[in-house]
Amino acid sequence: MIASKAALRIRKLSTIYRQFIHGKYGWRMTFYTAGNIIPALSRRDDVEEVMRDWESRYSTYITTSIFITTFNVNGRMPTREDLPNWLTCEGASAPDFYVIGLQEMDLSPQAFLMNTSARHSGWQIVIQKSLPTSAGYILVQEARLVGILLMIYRRIDCKVRVENTAIDVEIVPTGFPLLGRMGNKGGVAISLQINDSYLCFVNSHFAAGQEELEKRNQDYREISQVRFPKSNKSLFDHDVIFWFGDMNFRLETNSDLSNDDFRRLCYDENAFRDMIVFDQVSF
Repeated sequence: MIASKAALRIRKLSTIYRQFIHGKYGWRMTFYTAGNIIPALSRRDDVEEVMRDWESRYSTYITTSIFITTFNVNGRMPTREDLPNWLTCEGASAPDFYVIGLQEMDLSPQAFLMNTSARHSGWQIVIQKSLPTSAGYILVQEARLVGILLMIYRRIDCKVRVENTAIDVEIVPTGFPLLGRMGNKGGVAISLQINDSYLCFVNSHFAAGQEELEKRNQDYREISQVRFPKSNKSLFDHDVIFWFGDMNFRLETNSDLSNDDFRRLCYDENAFRDMIVFDQVSF
């Protein structure tokens, strides 16, 4: 289970220039990015410089907070007591948004063959009850592919504006897709317009197995080609992208260390840095 909270400056009433992909006002995740689908900015440096200088005249910003967590639940159905501190933010106020990604939420044959899940509503209830009671939250949007579930909640008194008519959802099955819409691995994506910034959230589950690196890379390539049906936006048309989930990438070592040994080493900062060089993922 991984959780993080990020503060994000959201563009409001912007009419001039999107600069998030420069990294000046935010960030874009890069992850084996296919070069031919990265949006290109103007090649004229003088134009870009003028636009940056004038940006403050035409744009204002408001800060929002987003709590993102991902959890491979291995087909288990929890109670609220099982996850007492999962969605808490120690020493911080309740965030404006909760973005929750589950993998293996339902491993039943019905979930795979019929894309129906009895556990879906159970998880909704547990998560809703686990959200901070100090602030009310509503479900903005959710998306599910078999056992891959993505849910976005918004704080009721949130100061930023979510354009409900611009919410877009797409699913991308990989592995062994059935009828083009179901698969044992893949990703789900939700596109949101918050004020005048476009955000994309992707929850994915890649192929497992030490020797399946190429399949994992192929899973990424397929999901990264997602195009949203309502807006026709691609993944990289968004100002900010959050990509999370169970990627299943492994460490390429000849070591005889067990999983427990590696877990203990993760608490040692120096050892953790040493292990990074063996990671199958290169950012």
